[in-house]
Amino acid sequence: MLLIISLLMIAVFIGLLMTKKLSALTALIVAPTLFALLAGNGLETGDMVIKGLRTVAPTSVMLIFAMLYFMSVTDAGMFDPIIKKIVSAVDGDPVKIFFGTVLLGFIVALDGDGATVYMIVLSAFLPIYERVGLSKLKAACLLLQCTGLGNMFPWGGPTARAATAVHAEISTLFVPLMLPLLACVIWTFVMAFILGRHERKRIGWNGDSTEKHPLVFEAKACASWRFWTNWILTAALITLLVLDWVPMAYLFMLTMAIMFLVNFPRLDQQQDQLGRHAPAILSVASLIFAAAVFTGIFSETGMANALAQAIANVIPAAAGCYLVVITALISIPVT
Repeated sequence: MLLIISLLMIAVFIGLLMTKKLSALTALIVAPTLFALLAGNGLETGDMVIKGLRTVAPTSVMLIFAMLYFMSVTDAGMFDPIIKKIVSAVDGDPVKIFFGTVLLGFIVALDGDGATVYMIVLSAFLPIYERVGLSKLKAACLLLQCTGLGNMFPWGGPTARAATAVHAEISTLFVPLMLPLLACVIWTFVMAFILGRHERKRIGWNGDSTEKHPLVFEAKACASWRFWTNWILTAALITLLVLDWVPMAYLFMLTMAIMFLVNFPRLDQQQDQLGRHAPAILSVASLIFAAAVFTGIFSETGMANALAQAIANVIPAAAGCYLVVITALISIPVT
């Protein structure tokens, strides 16, 4: 019975999303609540949800302050000198342009928010694409790589939700991913080279061309000591993140507070930063808490165990060593 209810709950949840009857936020709350009541849990459902919320509280706090930190240091101009150098180094060579696109995309993707990657990179490079006549679809392909990998950071969202789902410390999940992520970064530059070579042929660019396509990027005014303080603080943050000496939630809270004191010392400046980034932060954080309702009910009712046991019974024992690959293949259509 639990297996049937769990399958129905997942099917209804996905159906509500795909038919756009409900948003992900409301579907994550409403669907599991209805099926928990259907399973006869009654008032116990509330306790199950609270247990789920307790498991995600540290992750959600980390996510809120991490997004605020990286979005605010971007506003403070920490990346602007690098952006200016990348843009000024690009001429009419499609390979160089795509390399610059990817490099800038990865730098901006550090904040874990895909929207900022498109806004900042395209504001700098879109005039170059149009002037040279490059394919914007190829640029979009490269930026998708950047945003996808940026979202894999602990503060990006998906990694936090995955850690929540399997009840794991986010650092335990993320640190082993660092080498594969680095390999993906290298592959993205390989893609930029391949697509750039293709564009060279398409637009007829040759190495003897002396035509330049300069574009001036206006960097924000930022005191030198603030610029270097931001970079030192960010380097220390990433180092401590990898070493896992300090709980991630507290680490991001502390570094965000220091960053505010350095870059936005006045109360009105801090309130402006909070107001500027609240919509993006709230949309991600609220989704994490809503996911806690789903996972709390899913696990505490026994649905998760019933579904896991059913899957384990279907997979032959000899295929157990390929469980990671099987999980990846199943996740593609489910995602």
